[in-house]
Amino acid sequence: MSACIVQTPQFRSSPKRLNYKPVLVLQDLNTASVIQVLPPPQLAKAQNLGLLTVPHSLGERVKTRLDFEVKVTWNGSRTYKRLRGVSILISSPNPEQAELFIQAIHDFAASLNGKWLASKPVVDTK
Repeated sequence: MSACIVQTPQFRSSPKRLNYKPVLVLQDLNTASVIQVLPPPQLAKAQNLGLLTVPHSLGERVKTRLDFEVKVTWNGSRTYKRLRGVSILISSPNPEQAELFIQAIHDFAASLNGKWLASKPVVDTK
């Protein structure tokens, strides 16, 4: 278990001075992966379906991109930054297949909750 003490602003008393209070953040770096898949609200589902049906209605395949982001401190605030060169491009024949693919990715990610992953073993070709 590792412990980090970070400074977080509690409130702003003046534009020039921030009041800081140390906060103890505990992170266990020896535990397995924790996966959190949040179900989208009904409105978001309807909007997503609308976005997926537009290319199909124009006679095109539904093209989606899966990006990976990491949470970092950037310019003094916590934000997500996209990892470069690890995107996955998906071309589905219709919106239903695109939704099924997204659901399969969510289900696969949820199945990894609490598991350790290992790299692929190197096979000697000699």
